[in-house]
Amino acid sequence: MKGISTNRILAGIALLCGVLALFIGAPTRKEKIELDMRQIAYVLQTKSHLVPVAEVADALISGRPDFRLIDLRSEAEYEKYHIPGALRLSVAEILGMPRIPYEKVILYAASDLVAAENWMLLYGRGMRNVYLLEGGLDAWKAEILFPTVSPEALAAKTPEIEKKRSRSEFFGGRLRTVGANGALPEPEPAMPENLPELSL
Repeated sequence: MKGISTNRILAGIALLCGVLALFIGAPTRKEKIELDMRQIAYVLQTKSHLVPVAEVADALISGRPDFRLIDLRSEAEYEKYHIPGALRLSVAEILGMPRIPYEKVILYAASDLVAAENWMLLYGRGMRNVYLLEGGLDAWKAEILFPTVSPEALAAKTPEIEKKRSRSEFFGGRLRTVGANGALPEPEPAMPENLPELSL
């Protein structure tokens, strides 16, 4: 959902959950969802629930990720393209995973709204190690797979540009330079064929 920040989406969902709780009453112990609104507000304010795509990419490249990356999209979307190493799981499957100390569970979905809804649900079920991929798959494509640089920056070959290039090529992408009219078509990502085995 472009144009609306993930934090605003989460704030709206949290408010809705709080209002519904007033009318629905206490659920059974098995289904209980607890939302501490002050804690939620702190998380949203500090953005501590967001993990930048560059951090995820660098951890995958190093071969030492301290997280499980979860794709919440449909099977067809997942098979067409997913971030290497990501698992396609439902919320129920996530809740059934064995908990590993200090391991993050990072979510992304087809839209920020879907990802935020699932984050709120898991957080309300007591998962404090659940996070959102900041910017989602759109940010992954724009910042990791196909980062845009100016021709001048590309020619300068600064360490920053070379880092972007190496990240992009590792995951099967490429740098893009802005054309004369400043417009660029969105490339269609494909799963790289020779990517090293990634184990999350």
